[in-house]
Amino acid sequence: MTKVSRMQGTSLLIEQGKLLFAFAYAWRYKKLYESGMPTDDIAKQEHISKRTIYKYLNLAYLSPKLVNQLLDGTMSISLQKLFEMSAKRDQL
Repeated sequence: MTKVSRMQGTSLLIEQGKLLFAFAYAWRYKKLYESGMPTDDIAKQEHISKRTIYKYLNLAYLSPKLVNQLLDGTMSISLQKLFEMSAKRDQL
């Protein structure tokens, strides 16, 4: 096992925090969407673009196994890469 410097450790914690917040928003938007609220209304309510709503909704439908690995730190990926990955999954 390699040593992680304090700076790297802090960076990993910050990135994991970003992921946690991203999933919290994703699950919130999913709940609103699945309750019948149109994405246009969610975007207006949250004061963000419809495109952003879709980015987060893509996260909400990722595999639970993958989500658990990301949140418990056994898998590491930047939030930007995760958004890209989830968007590509949607295009398949």
